[in-house]
Amino acid sequence: MALKFDIKKSGFPVKIGDIEFWFDDSHEAMREFIEKDNESQKNLDEIKKKSDEIQASDDNELAKADKAFELKKEELTIQYDTMFGDGAFEKLYAEYPNIRELEKILIPIDAAVGEAVTKRLEEDKKERSKIIESKKQELLNKQKAKQKK
Repeated sequence: MALKFDIKKSGFPVKIGDIEFWFDDSHEAMREFIEKDNESQKNLDEIKKKSDEIQASDDNELAKADKAFELKKEELTIQYDTMFGDGAFEKLYAEYPNIRELEKILIPIDAAVGEAVTKRLEEDKKERSKIIESKKQELLNKQKAKQKK
C-alpha cells in the first residue's frame, strides 16, 4: 500500500515575451530573495561607480558607449537573475537581444511581482486568521460541552 500526498508549489508564473519564469513566493524563497537583493544592491552600487568613472574618462565616445553597454548588461543580469534565478537574463537576452527594451520592462515587471507577492501575503494572512478563528470556535464549543456535563 502506498500513501500519496500532493503539495502545491508556492509561487506564480511570470511570462516575459515567450519565456516563462516561476517566482517562488514561499517563506524560504522570499528570505533567500531578500538576501540576494541586499547583495545585489552592493554590486549595483559598484556598477554605478564604474559607470561614473567611464563618463569621466578621456576615452572616445564610442569606447565609452561600449563600456556603458557592457555595464548595463551586467546591471540587468544582476536584476533579472535576482528576481528569477541564475541565468534568467541570459535566457531573455538570447531570445530578445535588446538591452533598452529589457531595461524598460524591468520596472513594470518588478512592480507587478511586488504587487502579486503582497496580494499573496494578504491572502495567506486571511487564511491563517480563518483557521485560527475556526480552531478558537472549536475549543469554545468543546469547553461549553464540558460545562454542560
